[in-house]
Amino acid sequence: MIDWNVRAGDLLVLAGFAGTGFVYAFKSGRLAETIEIMEKEIEKLQESYKMIALALTTMAVQKVQIERMDRDIIDMKHGRGFISERDQRRTSVEGEYP
Repeated sequence: MIDWNVRAGDLLVLAGFAGTGFVYAFKSGRLAETIEIMEKEIEKLQESYKMIALALTTMAVQKVQIERMDRDIIDMKHGRGFISERDQRRTSVEGEYP
């Protein structure tokens, strides 16, 4: 047999389920908005990382160029790669920097 009597406890359980559903629906809407905001922030961070990577690459290239110039200067101090007046009169230059 089915008991068709309605008790206050039954009504409270039903109200609790409905309230939980409403709270979940409200929170899930906020959660979706929060996720969208986080996705936008992540995209901004990715752009920043790309710019930082470009700057680091440029700095690495400049470091290589500076090291190359330092080697050239050291070679010139030792007389390699330096062209003097005497060497310019000849057709070939000895000690010319390769």
